[in-house]
Amino acid sequence: STNDLKHYRNIIEQVVTNKNFAINLAAYNNSYGILQWCREVSKTSDIFVAILGSRYGDEVEGKSICEHEFEAAHAAKPHKIIVYVLEGNIENWESRQRTFCDKIQSKEYFDFMRGERISLANLKTRFDKDLTERIVMLMMSGKRSLQKKLKAYKKSE
Repeated sequence: STNDLKHYRNIIEQVVTNKNFAINLAAYNNSYGILQWCREVSKTSDIFVAILGSRYGDEVEGKSICEHEFEAAHAAKPHKIIVYVLEGNIENWESRQRTFCDKIQSKEYFDFMRGERISLANLKTRFDKDLTERIVMLMMSGKRSLQKKLKAYKKSE
């Protein structure tokens, strides 16, 4: 539900807002289906943050909304993803959530993100650092992309 992990979400919102960036916490748009809307927002975001706790969440088409969102963000641009797994005994978590955490931390996904165990107490400092690093990385990749386009343009002249 939207109330799960609300304290963690509030910290993420605070850090993003303090950096003067826009954050998309818009309410669900009824003109789309919930799944289509979640995938679109995840796919088009500049940064995607996943905070994983013990609950798998509501399922749509055989997966949790969070898993659908993660897959859409990963398919669009894996380097924009930051993942935090809450501290605690993961053995007590719902089995589907443990499976999802294992999937995210597999080599296929993990090369692109930090899958760090996090507590509420250290999330703000950790996320502030991770967000800054990710923004710099995205800016640099955008700069390289622009440099390649400029080189290609000069060759075509």
